[in-house]
Formats: sequence, structure tokens, C-alpha cells
Amino acid sequence: MGNVLSQSNKLPHDQLAELPGLTYMELLGNGRFMKSALCLHDDLGSIVIKVYGKRPDSPSLEPYKQHLAHVRHCLSNAWPPCSHVLPYQLWIDTPSSAFLVRRHVAFSLYDRLSTRPFLSSLEKLWLVFQLLVALNRLHSLGLRHGDLRSENILITSWGWLQLTDLADGIKPVSLPADNPAEFSLYFDSGGRRTTYIAPERFYGGPGEGGKGGEGGG
Repeated sequence: MGNVLSQSNKLPHDQLAELPGLTYMELLGNGRFMKSALCLHDDLGSIVIKVYGKRPDSPSLEPYKQHLAHVRHCLSNAWPPCSHVLPYQLWIDTPSSAFLVRRHVAFSLYDRLSTRPFLSSLEKLWLVFQLLVALNRLHSLGLRHGDLRSENILITSWGWLQLTDLADGIKPVSLPADNPAEFSLYFDSGGRRTTYIAPERFYGGPGEGGKGGEGGG
């Protein structure tokens, strides 16, 4: 997802057809919550679009749009600028779908770790430092990421790190420990059955933790 309630197994092109000036390139993420696609836009260039397919019983998206506007306001007015955070540039709501749009970046950390030339120890330390700076800036603004994982950490071709796809306010903070359905829906977009979620975000199981806080992200 770094670089996703639709129930289909692929992105319907008629959903993207609602957006003018757009050329579909490839499917990036096939999560059940949202699909992700790489597209070429006439004005914005290479962009990533996340598509939420609405259903008749889908809730109002107004609270989510207000939260996205709040995040963008905080980041755009921050000083010094949050250059290590890449928020959504646009959000578009149509009768059948909702779209989140952001700039496309060369690699996710997940991809870069397995791409030659492999990162040196010094380059890895530089990325760790940038990640800590990004999280510190977010938290200083009262913001949280909510879904921190290697797929949501982007690396430019010159080694600059950016956090993207902020999920706080979009995805749930707490998850039931004895039911994987919500985890699979919101946090298993790659289908790899791996998780970076802090243990205290799970509730209802043995040694139940608190329901608050973001834990690791």
C-alpha cells in the first residue's frame, strides 16, 4: 500500500473512469478495504490513487474528509516543514467511490531492502534517523501515523525518506485479539499475514492491553 470497503479481487476500471485526465498504469495494492493503483495524470504526473468502493450501507465519509483536511492543514502550516511526511494531496468523493490521491515515489522501504545495490550499514542508519525525525515531527503536531510499516515508508532515488498513507482517523486504533477479520480487512493489504501493529492495540485476548494509543506507529 505504501506505494487500501471493496470486495472484488481487482480494481474496476469504471471506478477510475470517474476521474478525468487519468491513465491507469498498474495495480499496486489489492486490499479488501481499499485498492491502490499507479496512474498517470495529465497535470499531476505519476500518482498513486487509493479507491474505496462504496456499498449501499456505507457510512458517511464526512468525518474522514474533515480529518484529512485537519492533517493537511497541520502539515502545510508546520514550521520547519515536514519534509519527511507525504500526505494525501486530494480526496474525491463520488456517489459510487471515494479516492485518495498522493504523489508516487520510486521505492517503498519494503522494495528497497531487496533491490540491488543493497543498502549499506551507513545508509540503513541514515534511513532510521530520517524515520525517527519524521515520527517526532508528526507527534509534535499532535498527529499519528496509525499503520506504520515498511510498505508505507517511501524512499526516493536519492535516499530521502518519506512517511505516507497516514491511517490515523481512517483505520481503527484497537483490534479484537480473538477475531482476525478486522486485521485482515484493514491491515493485511499485501496478503502476507504479517503485522507491525503494537501488541497493546489488541484487546479481548489473554493479557489484554489498553485500547488507547498508537503503539509503534
